[in-house]
Amino acid sequence: MWADAMCINQNDNEERSQQVMLMQTIFNNAIGVHAWLGVTSSDSDQAMDFVKDWSRKASSEAPTPKFLEWVSRPNQPWAALAALVERPW
Repeated sequence: MWADAMCINQNDNEERSQQVMLMQTIFNNAIGVHAWLGVTSSDSDQAMDFVKDWSRKASSEAPTPKFLEWVSRPNQPWAALAALVERPW
């Protein structure tokens, strides 16, 4: 198990740079990856639902009615997703 926030000395720029260069190898060889995106906010559940529905659409499954409703309101799902991905890492 490797947790970058705990396994990398965040105050040591040299160590952090070396470890960041290894992250692609670590993630590519991982059996599973979990990422903490922070506490739930007013729109984070909507963003995650949108991502799930978008991935279903991308995998050729029929989109859900909720997804179609969100797409018809262009700013709502995209704003929720933008807020999620713009969180500090």
